[in-house]
Amino acid sequence: MDGVFIPDPEYANRPIYFVEVRFQKDPLLYARMCAEAFLYLYQNAVADDWKGVVIYPDRRVEPAVHPGYRELIDIGKIRRIFIADLGEPAPSSPGIGMVNLVTAP
Repeated sequence: MDGVFIPDPEYANRPIYFVEVRFQKDPLLYARMCAEAFLYLYQNAVADDWKGVVIYPDRRVEPAVHPGYRELIDIGKIRRIFIADLGEPAPSSPGIGMVNLVTAP
């Protein structure tokens, strides 16, 4: 897992985000991500909502999604971001600009 983003206590109703940045195919990515997320929630006695985010450079790198994890994607629990699909960042969008830095030469 590349990052765990926990909301400030004043925003306790917001989810915890588990983030993975993947630039090579990993057939076990979704299994590992879910296992690590659930282990974290269990070990830290967290009852908050959670979301997973996987950042890919493009769709070619995403592995086939096992049916056991497909539903988590379909309901929006795990979101996939493909940098190639984002297009050019708007000048007022530093977040997208930062994501594009990952793929800059």
